Amino acid sequence: MPRGRADLDLGLSGGGRIPDFAAAWDAALAISLPRLEQAAYARAVEGWEEPILYQGKVVAHRRRYSDALLRLLIEREMRRPVSDGRPSPAEVDAVVGKAMASLKHKWRQEELAWAEKMEARGLAP
Repeated sequence: MPRGRADLDLGLSGGGRIPDFAAAWDAALAISLPRLEQAAYARAVEGWEEPILYQGKVVAHRRRYSDALLRLLIEREMRRPVSDGRPSPAEVDAVVGKAMASLKHKWRQEELAWAEKMEARGLAP
């Protein structure tokens, strides 16, 4: 068992749960998970600005996205049980496929615009 893991397991695993600790842990997860999901979504879909350096100076910025986080969010959503009013996995696949194609097109357009900007500044490789 990895070091530091035993104490956590004593409080959370099986029938040996410490009720007060387990309740506090569950409350902390309930509060933090939606915020973590929002942060992951923002990084995956909205992206972040990354500076472009040339000769040690910032000459531009480009928007970067996390495909890995997007896949993780999609897979997590796909594992949730389908209930009344929720789309089927096939419907989700269709929507996700369309959204991914749209995002890839948008990202490609941003890459082309960035390349043109760099070329206009004489900074193209």
